[in-house]
Amino acid sequence: MGNFKFDKDVAKKLFAECTGTAIAITLGCSLFTTGTIITIQDNTAPAIVWGFAYLTAVQIFAFLSGAHLNPAVSGTAAIVGVMEWKMMLFYMLAQFIGAFIGIALSFAVAPSTTNLCLSYGSSEMKIFGVELFATIFLLFTYCAAWDTRSENAYDTLPLRVGFIIAALSFATNSISGCHLNFFRTFVAVLMNGKWEILWPYFVAHLIAACAVGCLWRFLVAKEKPEPMT
Repeated sequence: MGNFKFDKDVAKKLFAECTGTAIAITLGCSLFTTGTIITIQDNTAPAIVWGFAYLTAVQIFAFLSGAHLNPAVSGTAAIVGVMEWKMMLFYMLAQFIGAFIGIALSFAVAPSTTNLCLSYGSSEMKIFGVELFATIFLLFTYCAAWDTRSENAYDTLPLRVGFIIAALSFATNSISGCHLNFFRTFVAVLMNGKWEILWPYFVAHLIAACAVGCLWRFLVAKEKPEPMT
């Protein structure tokens, strides 16, 4: 933590995280701007849209900030050791602002704002379980890219993230909506007033970040990674 210093390079990273998160969520939530509530009937469209949304955002900003675009990813990065804790907090702030911008833009163009960017079709406990394991799979994807044994990982990071999110969305959209990102959930809940569904996402993403970060740092990692500066 002692090496952290807010400077121009940090500002560039925060801009990338904010803008990248906004792009991913705006593109992903464009699926809802027709006014149709996506629940159980179709997993294909959400999988394609969210997969390409994140592929696009990561392709643009991975070289600049690592393209976390997700508080669970930044939390895991801090636990694994590739990010300082102060930097993690700044990343999360940028991601929250980006999520708010992304969903606000979706609200601005949607003919109906009912359940906008919220899709779920099961009980709270099922949502919790599915989001937990789906987020774990996503976080392992990032950990593999950060590992010192993974050479040139950032060259393929957009494809890795885009395809894993597409696969997870295809498998889990009908149950939890495959949110994977608590800030997306929080802002959508804030705007839709559906507070009762917030807790399973928050708890699932928090446990996933802690579990994957600890497992990778203390069990899988061969050597301690270099932190971001």
